[in-house]
Amino acid sequence: DWHCRIQPIRVLGVRGRMGKDSDIADAIRWAAGYAVANAPLNATPARIINMSFGGYSRSQIEEDALEVALSQAVLVAAAGNDGLSAAVAPAYPAALPYVHGVMASTPAGKRAWFSNYGYDLAAPGVSIWSTLPGNQYAAWSGTSVAAPIVSGVAALMRSYFWQRDIYPVRFLMGG
Repeated sequence: DWHCRIQPIRVLGVRGRMGKDSDIADAIRWAAGYAVANAPLNATPARIINMSFGGYSRSQIEEDALEVALSQAVLVAAAGNDGLSAAVAPAYPAALPYVHGVMASTPAGKRAWFSNYGYDLAAPGVSIWSTLPGNQYAAWSGTSVAAPIVSGVAALMRSYFWQRDIYPVRFLMGG
């Protein structure tokens, strides 16, 4: 038993395209445990925060929330699906130095044609099966499905290296 749990937090609209920076920052702070008064009694602060979203403009309010969350959580974000270089068009929050930016790879281990590149690592991101409402399934592609794979591996690592005083967040992030 690896003692891993998922705590979904929706901050974007129903189609996942619209969202306010302040809502995203609030969700990051809530996940990190800084809004414990509003959390369920059995809630614990997130050890890994997956962000399957991003954009090409920076948000100071999101960065402030992420810097606070970094003290206890590994931060993982999707790199984007426009085939752009991080050096030319950085996607945020994936491009932040304390966030693991995740590209999408093919089953052959190559970068997916659509994936932005120049980020920290890649994970499977082509034809990844997911559940849908109504007991349905579909295969999705993108860095937004690759990032949770990295987050899952980080969660398993945190479960194994559970002693935070010996294995801090920095250890899990490889720094």
